[in-house]
Amino acid sequence: MICPGNQLKVLCDAVNKASTLILPNESDANQIEPYLSTKRVSARLNWRTEGEHWTTQQWDAIAFSDESLFTLRSVKNYSRVWRKVGTRYETDNIVPTFKFGNSLLCIWGMFSSHGHSTLIHISGTLNQSKYIEILKQHVLPLKNTHHAADFVE
Repeated sequence: MICPGNQLKVLCDAVNKASTLILPNESDANQIEPYLSTKRVSARLNWRTEGEHWTTQQWDAIAFSDESLFTLRSVKNYSRVWRKVGTRYETDNIVPTFKFGNSLLCIWGMFSSHGHSTLIHISGTLNQSKYIEILKQHVLPLKNTHHAADFVE
């Protein structure tokens, strides 16, 4: 609460203190996260639970890859919400984001315990044939150097 002049300072302090006691919430912007369906959340949780007890050797056989779109301008989905402290990432307090086509730049990369790939610029739309070509040129060569025994094609 903004208080005009010094004469109201005592009153404003009292109101601010009272509102803190009455409303044990925080006002903040919604957390913006990529959209995940319930099925996808469940699959990720299952994979995480399975890998929780893996050995270092098992983790050495894993490589992570992803592509990201970078745009010239961002969509401002900004709003403020009242929520209880510690509930920032609960579903009701998240504004999901969705990837969309108007991209300036699409980049693909991969990393594992053995190192990382170079970043690959993908021109146009990333379709099945382009993705297979990326895998052939940048992932399959690792079969001969790092993951020969455990590599799955």
